[in-house]
Amino acid sequence: MKPWTPPRRSRGYLQEVPIATAIVLIAVAALMGYVGVTGKKLLVAVDGLVLLAYFYYVILARGWRPGSAAPVRLMLRWMLFGALALLLVGGVAAFALVYTEH
Repeated sequence: MKPWTPPRRSRGYLQEVPIATAIVLIAVAALMGYVGVTGKKLLVAVDGLVLLAYFYYVILARGWRPGSAAPVRLMLRWMLFGALALLLVGGVAAFALVYTEH
């Protein structure tokens, strides 16, 4: 068995990023009942930014090393990130434009 060398230990991504993302999303969800319409729109926008950064980190930056990804795979990962980003931004924009207090 090979000893753990620094390059082998740095594969993958940090577990702190998904945990921090979950904490932020839970905190924002807990605050949603206590703020007004504008506050809710702002909190959803903050959630969108946090999720966008999370998607970027998990899809594109995970385990990245110079020259490690083949161009085709890298292009597919960029396309996946772009599709998720468009869905997320569209959802946040739709919520901000349509949501009103009942």
